This record gives sequence, C-alpha cells and structure tokens, in this order.
Amino acid sequence: MQSKLSKCITHLSTRYIVLCKLLLILIVNVKDDFHRQ
Repeated sequence: MQSKLSKCITHLSTRYIVLCKLLLILIVNVKDDFHRQ
C-alpha cells in the first residue's frame, strides 16, 4: 500500500513540474513578445 501511494505521489509531482515548466516557457515567450512591440 505504501509503495503504491508513493508511486502515485511521484507521478503527480512529475506532472506538476512539467506543467510549471510549460507555464514558465509561456510567460517568457509572452514577455518577449511585449518587448518586441
């Protein structure tokens, strides 16, 4: 039971990290667009 729970947590955290990275990339791109105009 414990291993199942930890596996689920690690899976969720990796997904969360990927989402955060995507968000960061989006924010940086938007800032670049603003600077260009």
